[in-house]
Amino acid sequence: MARVITLLLIISLPSAILVALSVQNAEAKGVFLTVAILWFSELLPLAVTGLLIPVLITVLAIMPAKAAFANFGNEIIFLFLGCFFLAKAMEKHRLHLRLAYYFLSIRWAASSAASVTACVALFSWIISMWISNTAACAMLVPICLGIVEVYRPHFDETVTKNFTLQLLITMAFAASIGGLATPIGSPPNLIAIGLLEERGIAVSFLGWMSVALPCSLFMLAALIFLIRRLFPVPKSASQKQLQHHFRALLRDLGPLKREEMQVMFAFSCAVALWTLPEAVSWLFPGSRILESIADRLPLGVGAIAATTLLFMLPASSASSKTNLTWSDSQDIDWGTLFLFGGGLTLGAMLEHTGVAREINTLLFTLGGNSLAVTVLLIVVVSLLTSEFASNTAAASIMIPVLLGGLGVQGQDMVLMLTLACVFGSSFGFMLPVSTPPNAIIFGTKKVPRTDLLRAGVFFDLLGIAITMIAFFTFWPIVLPLLAN
Repeated sequence: MARVITLLLIISLPSAILVALSVQNAEAKGVFLTVAILWFSELLPLAVTGLLIPVLITVLAIMPAKAAFANFGNEIIFLFLGCFFLAKAMEKHRLHLRLAYYFLSIRWAASSAASVTACVALFSWIISMWISNTAACAMLVPICLGIVEVYRPHFDETVTKNFTLQLLITMAFAASIGGLATPIGSPPNLIAIGLLEERGIAVSFLGWMSVALPCSLFMLAALIFLIRRLFPVPKSASQKQLQHHFRALLRDLGPLKREEMQVMFAFSCAVALWTLPEAVSWLFPGSRILESIADRLPLGVGAIAATTLLFMLPASSASSKTNLTWSDSQDIDWGTLFLFGGGLTLGAMLEHTGVAREINTLLFTLGGNSLAVTVLLIVVVSLLTSEFASNTAAASIMIPVLLGGLGVQGQDMVLMLTLACVFGSSFGFMLPVSTPPNAIIFGTKKVPRTDLLRAGVFFDLLGIAITMIAFFTFWPIVLPLLAN
């Protein structure tokens, strides 16, 4: 009963108090505070809070119901749904394990403990560009623990602990920063793209990669260097045993199966459809075909079209079952889709009522006339928000506030500040609750909170520094590639 009363007070009091105080846009600000409290505290599941947003907006007459619920049909949501289907198909047919075992059985990949850590980080970074960082981390945790067991006889207790921390922390952090590199890699990217599109700024798939991928790659290199210094591991002479271990696991999977090839084909089709508009623009600059393709093949359409194949192709000639069945979709993270819809709706409300402009004006006022201070504030506030809430919740709060307050700023500045906010929202590496990968490795009982905090603080500072450097050096040069 106490929980129910607490929730009712959180939902009703902010708006009631602000209305009583005759605050401008009191209802909208009350909804914003309510949602922020619920997302931070997680007294309600994040997805339920996402669904509650349009309900509150409609009940308080801030926007009509049709407008309040419109963003749950946003094309970006269906883009992520298609990605969820692809990830489920990989998991179902164990294609993800085959790829991991193959990668780690390569001679140079297991030539030393340091190279193993680097390769695990690289693999985590690559696959998290295409599937959720949660799925990437969940997939690699048992592999990392298996690697540790292979090495354990050759290390003393202290070195074994350091090697375990190296593998798990590097893998988890790499999964989080890998998601920055592609539009579909991380929820904050999709939220930013969806909100930019509402402002008439269309962001292309390859354009995003051309700007975000180099920064993400640089952070990966910095991560590997940092974690090796924090948790040093000496060289070992047992490398061949490790290679044989993964080759044996790969052999146990048997030859590449028909259903695995189907998943690879569907994934290739999705990537081809995502990149087709940019490929046409490179091959035929100024062509009218480009506009037609871009209109007919947005990212969400490409994702759903490709993954529909998995529900059509028979998994084997001896069975009538298709590669994916609808029962498989029960395991899809539907809650994240509702959270996306709620985040987009919150952004629409903040911009519609002018609240975003008020908050952002305050942020820029604190920054004074210094663009550097303003950018630093945006990154730091976004980062601190993501430390205590999910990066999705942080982006859902910060990006609408930022975009709503930029007013008539030029497109280049809007894009760069949004990128800074996205990067800040995707950092937050200090606490177990900061990101799902952090929570997963903390749940293994192999990563003490103090070690995670120490690594997270240093990497957060590195992330802030890299983002600031990119904002004032690299991004202005490549920015024309970002938008269509």
